[in-house]
Amino acid sequence: MKYSTIITKTICLSVPFFALSCEDPQEEFSYIPPEVIYSQPGNVEDYNTPGDNAGDNDDDDVELQLPVPGPAETYPNSTKQYQPIIVEYAEKPDKAFIEAKTRILPYLVGYEQQTKTQDEYLQSVNKYGSYAKGQKFKATGRFRVEKNSNGRSWIVDPEGYPYYVRGIASFRMDGNSSAFGKLYSSVDDWVAKSQKQFSEIGFHSVCAFGKEEGDKAVNDYNKSASSPLTQAPSFSFLAEFKNSKGISYPGQNVNLKIGLVFYDGWDEWCKEYLNSDAFGMFRNNPDVLGFFSDNEIDFSTWGNRLLDRFLKISNKQDPAYIAAAKFMTDKDKSANVSDVTDELNNEFAGICAEKYYSAIKNAVKASKDPELLYLGSRLHSLPKYNSYIIKAAGKYCDVISINYYSKWSPEKGYMDGWKNQAGGTPFMVTEFYTKGEDTKLDNSSGAGFVVRDQQNRGFAYQHFTLGLLEAKNCVGWVFFKYLDDEDCNKGMLDYNYKPYTSLTKYMSDINWNVYNLIDYFDK
Repeated sequence: MKYSTIITKTICLSVPFFALSCEDPQEEFSYIPPEVIYSQPGNVEDYNTPGDNAGDNDDDDVELQLPVPGPAETYPNSTKQYQPIIVEYAEKPDKAFIEAKTRILPYLVGYEQQTKTQDEYLQSVNKYGSYAKGQKFKATGRFRVEKNSNGRSWIVDPEGYPYYVRGIASFRMDGNSSAFGKLYSSVDDWVAKSQKQFSEIGFHSVCAFGKEEGDKAVNDYNKSASSPLTQAPSFSFLAEFKNSKGISYPGQNVNLKIGLVFYDGWDEWCKEYLNSDAFGMFRNNPDVLGFFSDNEIDFSTWGNRLLDRFLKISNKQDPAYIAAAKFMTDKDKSANVSDVTDELNNEFAGICAEKYYSAIKNAVKASKDPELLYLGSRLHSLPKYNSYIIKAAGKYCDVISINYYSKWSPEKGYMDGWKNQAGGTPFMVTEFYTKGEDTKLDNSSGAGFVVRDQQNRGFAYQHFTLGLLEAKNCVGWVFFKYLDDEDCNKGMLDYNYKPYTSLTKYMSDINWNVYNLIDYFDK
C-alpha cells in the first residue's frame, strides 16, 4: 500500500488547555501558530507500509492519506528537525478536542526509512526481535541490561544481541468466544498465529496481565517454537502477601496497601514467593524477559497522600501508623496531619518504596533464579514524578517500568530526571494507547486519549514512540493492549480478534526501524 497526501488549511487559536488524566499533574500549554496553507511535500508517495500483514479488517483496502505537514522546525528539547502535522485529541469522549503538533516517521528531517517490508525486517532480526546486525555483547543465555560505549542502555538477549522491547499487554482470550472459535482451532493455534502476526508488525514480547491461561499457553508454545514470544508476567505481591497472612490492608483501605511492607514477615514472604510454584514456569527460562511485581501501587497519588492517611489510621498499633508516626518524630515533628508537608509526604513515600523494592530484589538474589530481571511495579501518575520513589526503584530494579498517560509527548525533562535519579537504571514504558472515535464505542473507560480514527491512533503511536527512542535510558515500550474492551477501543485488535490495519500499518513502520532510528537519534 502507498500513502498519498492531501493539502489542508489549519487555523489554530490560542487556547490554554490541560493535558491530563484524572490523576496526573496538571500542566498548561498554549501556543499561537499562524494561519497556514501547507504546501505539497516531495516524496511522501514513496512512503510504504505493509498491506497484508494485519488481517482482514474492513479498512484493509482503504488508501490512507498523509496530512501535509508544516515547515521544518526543531523538535522541542531535541537537535533533530521535523515537519509537524496536527492531530486532534481529547481527554475523554465528552471533552473538547485539542490540536497538537505531532511528529511522524515520514516527516523526520534527515532520516530515510531503511526497512520498508516485512521480509527486510525479519531478515534483520533474530528470533527474539533483536538487532542481528548490531553490536554483539557477550551471550549468557539470559536477558540482561547493558550500556554501550555511547551511554545508551540496552536489554541484551540470551544470544548477546541488543534488544529493544516492543511488546503487547494483556495477551489473553478475553474477546468474542464465537469469533475466537472461527479464527483459531485451539489455544496452541491462537498463540502460534498471534506470534506470527505480532512479529510481522514488529512486536516480539507479551507483557503483563496474561492471566494464568494466557501465560501458560505462551510458555507451552515457547518450549518448541523456533521464534518465541518473550514473556514478562505480572504479579500482585502485596495482595498475595495479605492473603497468605490472613490480614487486612492497613486501615482497612486497599489504597494504603503499600503499608504492608511494614508488617512482620514481608521480607521473608517475598523470598518464599519467588521460590514458589507461582514462578515455576518462568524460572530459569531463557524466553522470559523479567517480571513485574505489582501494578500502579498508590505510593502517593491524587487524594492519597500516604503520610497523611497513615497518620489517620485509627488503630495506633497498625504497623503502617507506627512507621508514619516514627518518621514524623524522627523529623522533630508531631504525629499530626497538620504538620505534614508535601516534601515530608514525598520523602515518606520513598521510604515505603525502599522497603518494597529492596525486599523483592533481595528475594530474587536469594531465589532459585537470581538472574531473573526485576522490571519494577509499573509506576503511574504522581509516583513516576517523585524523585524519592524513582531513586528507590533505580536502586533495586533492573528496569523501571512506567505506565505513561495524560501526556501527548514523552517529557524529556522527566526522562532525563529518571536517568539521574535512578542512578543510571533504564526505564521502559509499559502502558500507553489512544482510542479511536471512529469505532463508535463508548470509550469512557481508561486513561488513554481519544483521537478521531485509527489512522490518528497510528500517528499518536509514532509520535510517542519516537520520543522514547530519542531517550538513551529507554529500553522499550509495551502497547496497551491486545484486544479492545467490549465497549472501549484500547486494542490493537478489535473485540472480534480483527486487527485495526490503519493503526498497525503505522506501528509496523516504527517497529521495523527502531534500530536504525536509534542510530539516527544518537548521531
